Amino acid sequence: MRTGINRRLLLLTPLGLAGCGSLLGKEAYVPRHDWPLAPPPPPASSARRPRGVVLVRDFQVGPALDGRALLTLEPDGTLHRSYYNLWAVPPAQAVTAALTGWLQASGAFTAVVSSGSALTETLIVEGMLDTLLADLGTG
Repeated sequence: MRTGINRRLLLLTPLGLAGCGSLLGKEAYVPRHDWPLAPPPPPASSARRPRGVVLVRDFQVGPALDGRALLTLEPDGTLHRSYYNLWAVPPAQAVTAALTGWLQASGAFTAVVSSGSALTETLIVEGMLDTLLADLGTG
């Protein structure tokens, strides 16, 4: 009879422990958010005649922007790398695409091309990102 009670107690223990989990503090679910980095291009100006071909090379990034994690500057001056807030695409890729879109929309150039194009460029645009700032107070 004693073994029957011990066996029942042993079988009911997982159920009892499962009920204890509801007594512990529950963490609120924090959804992950992918932030776009895609500023809209300015309206095209028809005042100028398009001239030249612009080659836009891929932007390089500093160590703080080498991934998709969103970094925020805390009030104490430390950087916080967020798990729940990510860039939709890596910042260098997004800035390169945005700049290409802006130059195409400006209407100031005959063509805007990327590396590997067969066209001979008149101008070359390249750059490096080391900091991205956002004023969260203004949205």
